[in-house]
Amino acid sequence: MNDVSQAAESLERLHRERAYDAAALSIAARIRSSLSLEDVLQQSVEELGRATGSSRCLLQLAPNAEGVAQLIEWDRGDTKPLGLRPPTPIARAVFGTAKPLVIGDIEQFDGDAEIVAYLERVGSVSAISLPITWRGEVVAAIGFQDSRARDWEGHDLPLLKRLDSQLAAAIVQAEAFERQRAAVAELENLTRLREDLIANVSHELRTPLAAIGGFAKTLRRRDLELGDEERREMLGIIDEQTEQLTALTEELLDLARFHRGAIRLERKPVTLAEVVRRAATAVQLPPDREVVITVDEETQLECDLNRMQQVVVNLLVNAIRHGRGTITVRGHSTGKRVVLQVTDEGVGVAQDFQEEMFLPFAHRSRRNDSSGLGLAISRAIVDAHGGSLEYREAGRGESHQFVVELPAAEGR
Repeated sequence: MNDVSQAAESLERLHRERAYDAAALSIAARIRSSLSLEDVLQQSVEELGRATGSSRCLLQLAPNAEGVAQLIEWDRGDTKPLGLRPPTPIARAVFGTAKPLVIGDIEQFDGDAEIVAYLERVGSVSAISLPITWRGEVVAAIGFQDSRARDWEGHDLPLLKRLDSQLAAAIVQAEAFERQRAAVAELENLTRLREDLIANVSHELRTPLAAIGGFAKTLRRRDLELGDEERREMLGIIDEQTEQLTALTEELLDLARFHRGAIRLERKPVTLAEVVRRAATAVQLPPDREVVITVDEETQLECDLNRMQQVVVNLLVNAIRHGRGTITVRGHSTGKRVVLQVTDEGVGVAQDFQEEMFLPFAHRSRRNDSSGLGLAISRAIVDAHGGSLEYREAGRGESHQFVVELPAAEGR
């Protein structure tokens, strides 16, 4: 190599080092000024993509428990879109080995055929990917691709390795901030729910207490002459409102105990048919309504019979109060799960209320015969049994329905 070539190469190396240094300084400044993970990572890949002169720069976070990885991408505008779910085949290899993967030219690469096919599909001839580690754990993979052959190992790898700790710190710091922000949001949400609960409890208690207090004062008045029938009527209202308060208090205590895991379930093998029949017997139907039960007589589950009956009663009462027409109860086993479906001929639940209705004191009607706790307690009971209670909209030939899924009895 002559002196001119050596000088040109030295100048190019110096230019590249300055570009990397500038990118490193920019990333460091961004880490200090922004805690947004998306902002820090997106601008970092843009800085590094331009510094390397690559066609594309990819930063992929380590996959979560479901195997999903976040991908941050930059390209200079002349590359094909990736069109695949991260992590890419190259990043998967880096996550698996915790070592850099360098491909100077796919024509000379005799490694994984999937990687070669991937690079050909996205129009890249060369690529490099490095693990970003924090305390011995790979938290991300930073990768570069180019539409031409590159000497990554000789020119870029040493410089990119200098950024490892800086990128790792940016990722860990930003992720920590995201978790903290999510925790604060959750705390604020819990505070709001607690305040709503207190307000709703106060509202629900106020009406029966006002009735009890009002009639008690009337009965104590000496200036009023009340007949026996009037006194019996007032005392009857006081009894009725007292029972309502007692029921509300028990429901609130039940809900609190279930959420604390303080209720002991008396589990025993029972048939689903028995649970449904007992519930249907306990419900008062209006003259124009009926319940049709189609439950497999052989389906068994291990549950607290009284508590599970309470769930079915709540679902039936909900259909009576807010639905119309025939109420249909179906039940069967899928092997490991027992499925119970309750539906009616009404219009169903509005989409914007479908999750809210499982919260305590959720109301969407002007009825005064419901505390708004039935569905919340029912879900808590089902959760305590290791099952799920959800609402499904009408579709695919099925009516809207409340669906309970529970573990089947062992051996069934």
